[in-house]
Amino acid sequence: MSANINSQNTASANINRNLTLDEKAHILNSLNFTVEKPESDIFDELNAAENISVWESPIPFRNMDLPQFPVNELPIIIDEYVRAVSETTQTSPDMAAVASLAIG
Repeated sequence: MSANINSQNTASANINRNLTLDEKAHILNSLNFTVEKPESDIFDELNAAENISVWESPIPFRNMDLPQFPVNELPIIIDEYVRAVSETTQTSPDMAAVASLAIG
């Protein structure tokens, strides 16, 4: 069986090598094989656009007015842990409290 497969592969390889481009095109046409024009991608559309909307400027973190995390509402052991992490890492208790939610 493998000899039969090898001979088929060899025969198709020889056919591909011996055909001219015109002969290959004729075969493809006879099989109704067509190549569609590829769709334009997003970059073509952006390059052709005249008015591209620009994103708004990002809001700096310093300008946010957020309430403090209610650390005192956590269980006592987690409350103490959050305060210790906050003091040790010199970060806001909010950061340690949010991370501690995965513990509880």
